[in-house]
Amino acid sequence: MLPIITNQLKQVKSVPLLRSQEGMWFTEQLDISGLSQIVSVCVNIRGHLCHQALTTAIQGLVTRHDNLRTRFVVEESEPRQRIQGKIDTQLKYIDMRSSTTNLDESLRTELAIPMDVENGPLFRATLYEVDDSNRSLLFTIHHLLMDNQSTEYLIRDFYGLYDAAVFNAAPQLPVLPFLYSEYSQNVRAQTFESERIYWQKEMENLPTPLLFARGQHIEPTGLRSANTIKRKLDTSSTLALRSLGVKSGFTPFMVHLAISAALLQRHTGSQDIVLGVPLSTRPGSGTSGLTGLFVNTMPLRLRFPPDISFEKLLQLVRVRLLRAMMHVKLPLHELIRTLRLQRDAGSNPLFKVCVNHAVAEKQKTNAGRCEFELRALPSLKSAFEVNLMLIESSTSCEICLEFDEDALSSNDAKEVVSQYLDILAAASAMPSLHIQDIPLFRPQLQRTTSEPGPNLEPVHIRFERQASNVPTSVAVIYGEQQASYAELNAKANRLAMMLIEMGVNRETLVAICTDRSLDMVVSVLATMKAGGVYIPIDQDNPEERVRYILKDTKTRILLTSTSQKQRFRDMPTTVLCVDDDNLCASYAEQNPENRVDPDNLVYCVYTSGSTGRPKGALNTHAGFANLVDWYVTQGLNMSASARVMLASSFGFDTTQKNLLGPLCVGATLIIPPCLPTDHIAFTNALKAYRPSWLNCAPSAFRTFMNAPGVETISTLILSGEPLDEAIVKALQGKPVNLVNAYGPSECADICISFARSMSQAICQDSSMPLGTPIPNVEIYVLDDQFQHAPAGVSGHLYISGVGLGRGYLGRPDLTAQQFLPNPFGRPGSRMYRTGDIGRLRRDGVIEYLGRADNQIKLRGNRVEPGEIETLLRDCQGVAEAVVLLRDLGQGEPHLVAYVVPQKGETLTTDRLRLSLRAQLPEYMVPTAWMVLAAIPLNLNGKTDYKALPLPVRTAAGERIIYKPTTPTQVLLVDIWREVLDVPEVSIFDNFFDLWGQSLLAVRMAAMIADKLSVALPMRVIFDASNIVNMAAQIDQILATSGAVSPQLIKRQSREPIGTSGYDSANKQ
Repeated sequence: MLPIITNQLKQVKSVPLLRSQEGMWFTEQLDISGLSQIVSVCVNIRGHLCHQALTTAIQGLVTRHDNLRTRFVVEESEPRQRIQGKIDTQLKYIDMRSSTTNLDESLRTELAIPMDVENGPLFRATLYEVDDSNRSLLFTIHHLLMDNQSTEYLIRDFYGLYDAAVFNAAPQLPVLPFLYSEYSQNVRAQTFESERIYWQKEMENLPTPLLFARGQHIEPTGLRSANTIKRKLDTSSTLALRSLGVKSGFTPFMVHLAISAALLQRHTGSQDIVLGVPLSTRPGSGTSGLTGLFVNTMPLRLRFPPDISFEKLLQLVRVRLLRAMMHVKLPLHELIRTLRLQRDAGSNPLFKVCVNHAVAEKQKTNAGRCEFELRALPSLKSAFEVNLMLIESSTSCEICLEFDEDALSSNDAKEVVSQYLDILAAASAMPSLHIQDIPLFRPQLQRTTSEPGPNLEPVHIRFERQASNVPTSVAVIYGEQQASYAELNAKANRLAMMLIEMGVNRETLVAICTDRSLDMVVSVLATMKAGGVYIPIDQDNPEERVRYILKDTKTRILLTSTSQKQRFRDMPTTVLCVDDDNLCASYAEQNPENRVDPDNLVYCVYTSGSTGRPKGALNTHAGFANLVDWYVTQGLNMSASARVMLASSFGFDTTQKNLLGPLCVGATLIIPPCLPTDHIAFTNALKAYRPSWLNCAPSAFRTFMNAPGVETISTLILSGEPLDEAIVKALQGKPVNLVNAYGPSECADICISFARSMSQAICQDSSMPLGTPIPNVEIYVLDDQFQHAPAGVSGHLYISGVGLGRGYLGRPDLTAQQFLPNPFGRPGSRMYRTGDIGRLRRDGVIEYLGRADNQIKLRGNRVEPGEIETLLRDCQGVAEAVVLLRDLGQGEPHLVAYVVPQKGETLTTDRLRLSLRAQLPEYMVPTAWMVLAAIPLNLNGKTDYKALPLPVRTAAGERIIYKPTTPTQVLLVDIWREVLDVPEVSIFDNFFDLWGQSLLAVRMAAMIADKLSVALPMRVIFDASNIVNMAAQIDQILATSGAVSPQLIKRQSREPIGTSGYDSANKQ
């Protein structure tokens, strides 16, 4: 340790903080990282160093610049600067000559030592002895004392003071016009009202802060640890950057800003960019030698379309930057306060990317017989998520990207710098080039596809092989029934022979609408064996939808069950009851010859349509075989011992691979008598059948995830909608292989998957990405110009390869719209536009970000709001309708219908709801309704979705609360209040008017079963609609079964809630 340097002045000053210091001081109080906000400067020293002269020079710095003697205290509840009359500065000495630690590591250690702003010191000097002729001197200063530009003046003064001390001469330094403490007092008295007014207007309708895209997942630490990527521009790039400005009168900083803004827009797609820009608040040229905090980082807002040219963007940058420089005095933290923005610790609510500029001449300086040269220092703490800096010298330029390691990875940062240089090169070559047309992104590695081979053997042929290999093994179980592989194959063959005799051949459409039974499987296999295309129709579909599908397909043959036959009596089609033992008993049981090729159609699944009509998605044998091959062999490796239980409706695309996949490996298919929407029956089936394999939508799984019987599931595939983190967290540590699967009906269901063994050590990351493409499928993430998006940048998801379907039945216009020529594949190949937004990580994993259109997924089902809106507009009295999926704070999203009545009409939601229920599946019927005078429109005359109000449930004060009059009603009132989360319930309240929906109905059914021992069917809850009707149904079930009536259950200890208690009701 070198001697303590003592500086003695006569008095102690106490002055208020600058307003810019206040924000920094407050941030320091909140910081949890343990790292101080510092500026630092380091010089390498060669030659004979005079230690006495060194201490004298440092003493001179402290004497000359009073801010180096400052600490920050709270006086009378106000933070203030206390400028010490005396300060002890220890010149710390570190001998590196025999150390195993390199100098950079030692510098990082020193920079990481925190500073105490209240007790000081806030200025440190450290001397490193590298060898006898090489040393390094480090100055560490708290950012509250000065900015980076001030360090240039500080080191210049040091050179002068050291040189004078060596030669025992008076230092030749420019006289300072005033002390920093005097400047602080003068500036503090100023007001910034004009600046405040300007920035309030400038920041109206502020966009969300933007950040460069991440190409890989990062586990956040919250410590704001900094890392730095530097790239020195070659001579041609330096010349290009400077010539861009010289040609049109722009500064290099303006060019730097324009490139940064263009790059951020390409990463985010936003046309409203806000960048942080550090601007000088130094008051005139007379203060060039004064050190202190003379910088204010302000938001620079740039609004520009993607088709703007780079030269036009440069002009915009200059105008906006000059305007900002005219209003630079309002401190950033006061602007945030003025805008009433919530500021999280360590994060800025205005911007996340700061764009900076510095001039750093690295030439060597001779002083006191020594040679001094500036040394680059690492950053330990990032002031912003990203700081993109242009560092200029007289001979070269350098791009320095400082980034928070929670925001970007090193690979991401390197890619950003490379893309920056791509824009620079393109813009300098052609300034008129549009931003969107700059060839910026290089194609990412895509999953290559192999030519179709033996693994694309039709699925029914694989089943026939299993029927030959394991004829006595159980193939399908339904209730008390079961069929071996041989029995199932024989029955399917007899029906297939009959269909062939009736003229079914390649691509003949055959509709199937049976009970959930063995006959469903028989019908599918028979149609495939005959060469036909099966159309799965769920038995629970409303009549209108079933009739539409049969009319749209023009099918001549319908396979059904005896219990369903009457509903088709007046339809122009041949109806065959598959469960009739005499139907095809006389036909042969041998396997028919294979009648299909890989390119032939295998099935047509109907999905919701944006035009108001459902559409039939056509899939091929090749695509389906490829899917099944991944499902049971290449991807998930289903064994012959697997017990696969259906958990989705027959008409759902998810069902098809679960229906036939197990039959290709000798496993057992289990068909429960119900769907997960019937909570009690389905959980009973789980306990009874003990499946090992299950595939359903996440929302369906959520209804039974804690039920007994789930523990036997070793492989769980969740698909059809985004997988939420709550499910992943709940399964952590469980002995289950969880698979997140993604794909549309148009591409044979699953195209991308991601599997995770949940029994491994608990992973901090509770999210699961979509994953990687399955074999023989290609996924492209493309921007609006059909160019590959880079790692981490959002883009539209397109699908190509073997899994691609043929298109839509009878809809060549829609097929051409969604199935596009593939510019990256073989001539004639196509790709499907999913309408989904995703991003490709650098490791090849794809993440899901949402929908690009209004199509939504609700409880695993695709919903086109346009289909519902069309049907609503057809309802009597409805002039206009809009349907949205909205989060109403109940944990599950709701379909919300906004309807406008025709002039003179009065709309009742009950009537509209009944009309929709007659034509749509239950999941497509809105559960929240609002009648509006008009649909709000934006300036373009289009629906302003953001202006649509959130629906409000009718308040208790706005309706009569009819109290319960029977014990069953009392119990139901309590259940309704808990499930629907409402303070009061009238026994005549409509379940749907209180935002009831199917998943809440599942919870209600479970609570009714628990409290009343009544297995109330879901249909009863929906049909009853209010407590009076529901209670009557329950009492009838209890009376029929002879169960204990609620009247006999004593409830004296029950605490009445509100006015719904039974005792309260009887007292009136």
